[in-house]
Amino acid sequence: MKAEIGWSTAIATGRDDIDDQHRKIIDFLKILGATSSAEYENKAVDDVIDGLSDYVKMHFKHEESLMDSFDYDERDKHKRIHAGFVEKLDGINRDDLHNGSGSEKLFFIIYNWLVTHIVSIDRIMIAKMNGEYDDGIGSETVHKQTGIVIENAYELAARIMNVNLQTSSTTDDSHKKRILYDISTSTERLINLMELADSRVQVSGCSNFQLKRLGEIRHALTKSADSLAVTAAKKIVRLCSDILSGKQGIPLGIGDILRRQMGRVASLAAVIGGLDAMSSTAKSAAIEANELAGKILEMELGSAASLQDFDIVEK
Repeated sequence: MKAEIGWSTAIATGRDDIDDQHRKIIDFLKILGATSSAEYENKAVDDVIDGLSDYVKMHFKHEESLMDSFDYDERDKHKRIHAGFVEKLDGINRDDLHNGSGSEKLFFIIYNWLVTHIVSIDRIMIAKMNGEYDDGIGSETVHKQTGIVIENAYELAARIMNVNLQTSSTTDDSHKKRILYDISTSTERLINLMELADSRVQVSGCSNFQLKRLGEIRHALTKSADSLAVTAAKKIVRLCSDILSGKQGIPLGIGDILRRQMGRVASLAAVIGGLDAMSSTAKSAAIEANELAGKILEMELGSAASLQDFDIVEK
């Protein structure tokens, strides 16, 4: 079941053109929520996602034209945030959506990002454009919101650690698979929350207690990301090994598949702090996955791939 979503005056910016466009984005999400499992499997959902992506990009261009129309001091930062979200949207794994496993993640990424962005970024932009922004009141509000984000992240990190403990106590493969999926989606949510928390702390600062909380959250996130990196890398190793051994043929579009999968490993490595910060198990698995993926890409494309191509190592 998808989360119930809809427009609310609680996320209105007070500017009709922006609010109308935000409503339209939510309408796209409603369509995705009404999409049946069969439609996910036959890829009919791709048209909706493409429409959503095109509309979001148009909306961002509209907002950015407004930013350029007045002396907006956070213009560059706001545009970078837009670009980062477009990158995430374009990076949606369609294969996961087609088998239904990525639909909940898609909802979380878009809906929660949109709500957070409207409340913490767009409203301030509109207030500044209208000359109504009170920096004193705004700062107090930002501090409170930062605290809420950190506490939400802390609660989610604790939940991930508790769920992680269940993996060692279950022998049921199907149950373990559900647990691992839960950890994966929760970790993605935590990564998003930590990105938001870090950006807010850089702007408004936080208390020593909150800094301690952030350290504990980051520790839990690193452990979870490391474990997920091992799982993701080993999945690539198995696929590539089967192809190289002749156990299976080269699937159509294998290059795109491997680049997406290696991109996920690279993203997890970045969360951990880079290849050298990963555990020895995760690092070895990532390197092996990359080497084998490079061989497959060379077979398909006639060009070798390296760790650097997948952005796993710092440049």
